[in-house]
Order: sequence, then C-alpha cells, then structure tokens
Amino acid sequence: MKRLTAVLFVILTVSVARAQEGSIAPDFTLQDIEGKTIRASEYLGKSPILIDFWATWCNPCKQELPHLEAIYQKYKDKGLIFMAISEDSPRSISKVKPYVKSKGFTALIPLDPDGQALRKFFGENTLPYTVLIDKSGKIVRSFMGYVPGQEADIEKIVAQMLGDEKSQAEVQK
Repeated sequence: MKRLTAVLFVILTVSVARAQEGSIAPDFTLQDIEGKTIRASEYLGKSPILIDFWATWCNPCKQELPHLEAIYQKYKDKGLIFMAISEDSPRSISKVKPYVKSKGFTALIPLDPDGQALRKFFGENTLPYTVLIDKSGKIVRSFMGYVPGQEADIEKIVAQMLGDEKSQAEVQK
C-alpha cells in the first residue's frame, strides 16, 4: 500500500505541475537579496519570464543556474526577464547573496524562505523547478528537477516566446 501511495503521489505531483501550462501565472510579492520588493505583477503580461526556484543546498540547482544565466544573458536585450527565486530557509538564507555574487549572476534574486511563491506554482518539494511564462502572462512550460541538456529545451522555448527565428535555428543545430 505504501508503494501505491508513493506512486500516486508522484503521478499527482507531475500532473498538477503539467496541468497549469496554459494558465495565467500567479502573482507573488517577495523581497530580493538587496531588500527590494519584487512583484511578479510588474512583469507578468509585459515580457517573457524565466523563473527558476532553487536553493544553495541543492546541487542540481547549482548545476542548472549557470546555464539559465547564460540563456538570460543571450536574450535579456530582447526582453527576457529572469527570476532565480531562492527557496533557502531562514537558516540558510544568509548564504544566498554571497553565492550569487561569487558566481556573478545578474538575474533578479527574490527570496522565498517560507515557500509561498513556490506553492503558488505547485512546485512543492521539487528543486530546481523552472517555469517559462510568455508575454501574455501564461505558463508555457515547467520543468521539475534538472537533467543535463535540459537547458537546450529551455532556450528553444525562450527563443520561440521572443519570436527570435534566428536564435531558434541556432538552438536546433
């Protein structure tokens, strides 16, 4: 019975994450590493957004973030917004700013120590959790966890959201 429950939990978790594709992304308000208030509503419906939920203690997160930062650097002048939302708890949150600065990340870094923003995206207990939101504010795709090479799929979707046919062709090579 325990195994069946675990299997159902995994199926339901994946189903819930996939079910929100096509829906309007939820709004949230968080403080960033500099103490500035970040409201998703300031960006939703205006520009494509790449959101990544991560934590300093999460090794797959630390593998994925440099790839997402590279995608952001490539497309930021075309309007891409990148939010790397830290899910570090109050006990580990002090590690976020030094980590981000040491890696040279330039994304917006909101802090979500109680997981309230993550829960709005149904991404509980799965890090990293990456969400792509189009210009109209709709969720295009979400990725649970990280598999090396996944960044190519993310970049392809970003290029499509930005209508960048040249970059789409480069990504497909």
